[in-house]
Amino acid sequence: MHVSFRVIVGAGVGGLLACVSCLGPGKPIVAAEKAGTAYAATALPTTNGLLTYEIVCAYQETPCRIEVLLPDTFDRARKYKVLYVLPVDKIRPNQREGGMDLAKKMNLANRHHVICAAPLFSGMPWIADNPTNTGVWNETYMTDVIVPFMDRTFPTMTGPEGRILVGYSKGGVASVSLLLRHPNLFGRAGAWDAPLCGCDTRAEYYGPQEYFMRNYYLPTMFTNSASLLQGQPARLAIAGYGWGSIPAAHKILSAQRIPHYCNDALRLPHEWNARWLGPLVEVLLAEDMAAKQAP
Repeated sequence: MHVSFRVIVGAGVGGLLACVSCLGPGKPIVAAEKAGTAYAATALPTTNGLLTYEIVCAYQETPCRIEVLLPDTFDRARKYKVLYVLPVDKIRPNQREGGMDLAKKMNLANRHHVICAAPLFSGMPWIADNPTNTGVWNETYMTDVIVPFMDRTFPTMTGPEGRILVGYSKGGVASVSLLLRHPNLFGRAGAWDAPLCGCDTRAEYYGPQEYFMRNYYLPTMFTNSASLLQGQPARLAIAGYGWGSIPAAHKILSAQRIPHYCNDALRLPHEWNARWLGPLVEVLLAEDMAAKQAP
C-alpha cells in the first residue's frame, strides 16, 4: 500500500513554488515553477538500494536522473545533512556514475548518518549557466531544482551547514565553484585531483572566454571570496596532485588567508577511489576541518 500526501509550499530556495506528492514509482512527485519554467520529478523503481528519480526541466536538454542513498535507520522525524556526490561525466543510458556506487559500497550514509545524493546532467557536468543557452544551465539546475527537490522530498537540514559538496576532476571544480558562488546555500566543498586553476572554458557550457574568466575562473573567485571566508571555520577541502592545480590553489588560498584543508601528497589514480573519498568525506564532516590538516 502506498502512502500519499500532497503539500503546497511557498517560495523557498530559488523562489520556487512546488507541489509535492509521494505516490510510488512511476508517479510524478514534484511539479515546480519558476519564472514560467516548470520542472517535474518522477520516482523510478529502486535499484541496488538507491532511490532513483527522473527530472525534466528547461535547464537540461534531456531528462536527467538523481540517485539518493538513505541511511538504514532513516527517520523522517530527524533532519539530515546531504552529501552531494557530483559526477565527472555526462549521463549514459543504463550506466550509473561511479560516485554513488562507491558511496554505497563504503556505507557512507550509515557511517556518517547523512543522505547521499548524486545528480546527473544531460551533458558534461561543467557547472555553469551558459549565457546564451538556458538548456545548459547546470548551475541553476543544481541550485534551483536539485537542492529544492531534495529539501522538499526528504527531511534535510536546509541551511548551508546541511549541504556538503564533493567530487573529483570536473566534479571537484563544480564543488568548489558552487560553494564560492553560493556560500549561503552550500556549507562545505571538497575536491580531489581537480583542475582548480585551469582555464578550460568549454564555450558550450561557459559561453565566451571573457564570460568564463569573469564569472567562473577559480583563482579570481578565491580572491573575490577572501573577505567572506577569512576568519571563520574552513569550508574548503582540496586534495590530489593532478595538473599541479591543488598546490597552486593551496598557495592562492594561503596567500588570501582563507582557512582550508589541503593534502597534495596522496598519490592515487585519477578516478573514484575509496582511499581518497573516505578521508575527504571525513574531513568535510568534521567539526573543525582545519584540525584535520594533512602533514
